[in-house]
Amino acid sequence: MNQHYLFRARRCRRSRCTIYTLWLALSVATAGPLAAQTTSAEIDERPDASIDVTVAFVSNDIDRGQDLYTDRARQTNTAYGSHTGAWSFQPNLTWNTPAEGLYVDLWVSVAMYGRGDRDIDLLFQAGPGQTDLAVLTEAEQAANLVGSNGPGFYSEEVGLARSDRVVQTIGYEKDTRVGTIGFGLSVDAGANVIGKRPTTTEIFLSYALPFLPQLTFETIADINEPISYHKLAWGDALEFADGQSLDYSLGVGYGMYSKLQGVQDYTLHLQYNIYGFFVGCTISHRPTLAIFDEDDSAALNTPEWITGGSSRGDGRVADPSRQNGYWNRAVNAALQDYFQSRSLSNSYTYTPRQKLPRVIWAASLGYAVQIP
Repeated sequence: MNQHYLFRARRCRRSRCTIYTLWLALSVATAGPLAAQTTSAEIDERPDASIDVTVAFVSNDIDRGQDLYTDRARQTNTAYGSHTGAWSFQPNLTWNTPAEGLYVDLWVSVAMYGRGDRDIDLLFQAGPGQTDLAVLTEAEQAANLVGSNGPGFYSEEVGLARSDRVVQTIGYEKDTRVGTIGFGLSVDAGANVIGKRPTTTEIFLSYALPFLPQLTFETIADINEPISYHKLAWGDALEFADGQSLDYSLGVGYGMYSKLQGVQDYTLHLQYNIYGFFVGCTISHRPTLAIFDEDDSAALNTPEWITGGSSRGDGRVADPSRQNGYWNRAVNAALQDYFQSRSLSNSYTYTPRQKLPRVIWAASLGYAVQIP
């Protein structure tokens, strides 16, 4: 998924991007050789190319209602909340080509701190991501002593650098007699070699009525997975004194996934601009928490919060604030022993869980300029 909440000269559209080879091809196609084949009058009628540049600092990375910096809570052993406070640097470059309506966009999100992996469980383990040696048998412990990694304290993969993103888009938007029509291709990929984000490639289509351009419908589909996202948004700008304005957008998004769909987010964007500088806020309400619940284990006959299991539909996930540390582990182990003794089975586990927050938000500040 890819979405950032900065307003550009275009109507409140997500930044999207293109593959660099396409960018190069477009550059060649719109360069000098074409000019030599056209008359001076035709050249005068062409729209001038321009580049929109935005440099922003954002207090969280929110994408269609999803908090992409939840690993910050795991780093600090705190419960998931409405605001992680993990700031990111988000530059955006948009090339409005000489071909009217055709644009190329590059957007990047880079975590500013909490980038490195950390040892959050403080366990003496057999290797990276492996089991605590204390729960292994003597034979298993002896086998791990001669392993390739060997026992020790290892960092978990919670560094926010793993969530760095580069989003590339090529798109086209045209005002016609039947309305404003837009379409394009977007590629969202990790920004570095340690990124754990899979690359997603999407196509998108947008439409606005000719007599109501503030209301826009956009549909986005993943070309590799049965995933789609559909959004209806109202966006406009209020002009104040010279060089000052308030951009606003209110939208509702509907997500469709394999065996799961629902209203994904209600998102409000506000941004105050003054001579290129801006300060903004994004607030997302998430009606269908199941979309953001990564648990997918089978339900048991016993209440899931007791057994340690969780269904994808309950909106409950493991609580980072009650997972790690010697005290938390002692309490959780005691409760697990109790449930196992009561059920006469050692298959039950206990994992303290929390409800995902319904509302998440982020603040932003930065500077935007258009280079003619």
